[in-house]
Amino acid sequence: MSRTTSVLIDGHVHYYSCFDPAVFLRSAARNFARHGNPGTQKLLCLTESAPDHWFESLAGQLDNELVDGWWVRSTQESNSLQLVHNDGEQLLLIAGHQVVSDDDLEVLTIGVRDKLADGQPTAALVKETIAHGGVPVLPWGFGKWLGNRGRIVEALVQEFGDALLLGDNGGRLRIGARPPLLDAVLGRGQSLFSGSDPLPMAGQEHRVGSFGIRLSQSLDAAQPFASLCKQLKRPGDSSQGLPHSEGFGVLEAPLSFVRNQIVMQWRKRVQRD
Repeated sequence: MSRTTSVLIDGHVHYYSCFDPAVFLRSAARNFARHGNPGTQKLLCLTESAPDHWFESLAGQLDNELVDGWWVRSTQESNSLQLVHNDGEQLLLIAGHQVVSDDDLEVLTIGVRDKLADGQPTAALVKETIAHGGVPVLPWGFGKWLGNRGRIVEALVQEFGDALLLGDNGGRLRIGARPPLLDAVLGRGQSLFSGSDPLPMAGQEHRVGSFGIRLSQSLDAAQPFASLCKQLKRPGDSSQGLPHSEGFGVLEAPLSFVRNQIVMQWRKRVQRD
């Protein structure tokens, strides 16, 4: 593969059973294309919740047509895949999960194929992700970083430094200031690891690839996770931290934000009952 000028990354990608796989992949390719140039690489970092196993399903369909002209191809890594369309379009895919701590904070385990157990202390999940060779990310979530949980996030940032990344969320309301913790990370020179974070509702697959970050150096398509980790390693520094990057995409409009929150709260209440 010829080298490209950049890579676009959606760092918070869910694939739910209610999604149409053809729409999911077509939307990812189209959304990325709006923010890149021809030849720009496109990377999806899966953050699968407990009941979801899409990466494992894909890994069992190597060299087979998945849907609508999309084929599953292996890489030289066990935790990444390539999705290739008959028209030449390519998406890189890295395994990972969204794990919920005992404080109800979410930890993204980028590059970790095994699902870590929910319900552990947040710090333990971060350490376990690192021990598995993955990249831990704390994504912003509506109401998640307030009060005591906000203080927990602050303490984790102090404890782990650049080894722990924070992420913005494409579902965040576009009106209002950026959350202070994200501002603090940007203020000290660290970039964010952001993503679209589609919700578990039919139609949300249209969001995939619409929000994330852009890196100026391309990835090795045969080893996308290892290549990404090399970029996360600052020269001469054993800690992790994104090189200079910039975000892409637009945050949620007020009406859509309110509608989504109402639907999600209703779903949670129904599940509890």
